[in-house]
Amino acid sequence: MSLNKDKIIYEFKKIKEKNPHKSQFPNNRDGGAGNTLESLLGVRENNNKLPDFLNFECKATRVNSGAKISLGSKKPSFPDGASRYLWENYGDIKPPSTLRRFYPTLRANGRDSLVYKKNYMGIKLDRGSKKIRMYIMDLNKKIIKDDIFWTFEDIRESAEKLKDTMFAEITENLIDGESYFTYHNALVFWGFDFDLFLNEIENGNIELEFRCGVYKDQQRYGTMHDRGAAWRLVKRKWKETMKKITEDNIYVE
Repeated sequence: MSLNKDKIIYEFKKIKEKNPHKSQFPNNRDGGAGNTLESLLGVRENNNKLPDFLNFECKATRVNSGAKISLGSKKPSFPDGASRYLWENYGDIKPPSTLRRFYPTLRANGRDSLVYKKNYMGIKLDRGSKKIRMYIMDLNKKIIKDDIFWTFEDIRESAEKLKDTMFAEITENLIDGESYFTYHNALVFWGFDFDLFLNEIENGNIELEFRCGVYKDQQRYGTMHDRGAAWRLVKRKWKETMKKITEDNIYVE
C-alpha cells in the first residue's frame, strides 16, 4: 500500500469539486494543466528530481488527445556531447525554416524509425552490459553507428520519482479568452518496478523521443536547445502499460 495514497486522493477530490480552474501558466501551452495541478496541490514550480506532492509525481493528460505522456528524460550516458553530435550530423532543416531540429522517436521492439528519409534508427536493450544502446543504420539497414548508450543506472535515476504517480485526466476550455482546466478523474499508481519498466521499453510500449531544437530568442537564436531524450508512454496503451510497471493502482472519480 502506498504511503499518502488517501491524502492525494482527498486533495484531488477537493480540486475536482471546484472545477474549472483558470490556468496559472497561460504561456505554457503543453505543460500548463500539469503545472496548474501542482500549484493547486500547493507545490511550487520546480525542476528537481523529487516527487511533486508528498511521495507522488503528478501529471495531467488530456482526454481524447493522442499526445504521449513523458515519464522522465535523460541525456545519453556516453559519449559526452552525444545529443549535439546527433543534432549536427543527423538533424534536419525544413525549408523555408533555416533552423535545425532532431526529433526522432525510437523503439526497442524492432520497429526502426526512418528519420528524415536519411537513416533508420532504433534502440536495443543490452541486459548483459546493463545498457540501452542507440543504433543508426543507412537506408540499406546496415549499422553505421552504435556507440551511443544509456546505462541502466542512469535511467533508473531519471525514473526514481515515478515510484508513486498520479495522472489527472483533463479537458481545456476558453472562457473570455482565457484557458480553464477541468480535472475529471485521476489514476493513482504506486510501487514502480524498474525491471518491468525495461520490459515495456523492449515491448515498444515506452518509446524514446529526442527533443533537440533551437533557441529562438535574440541572444541565442539558432543555437541548439537540448531538452533531453524523454521516455514516453504510447498514449493508446498508457493505462495498461502503467498497470504493468507498478504494483497496484486505483481509479478516482
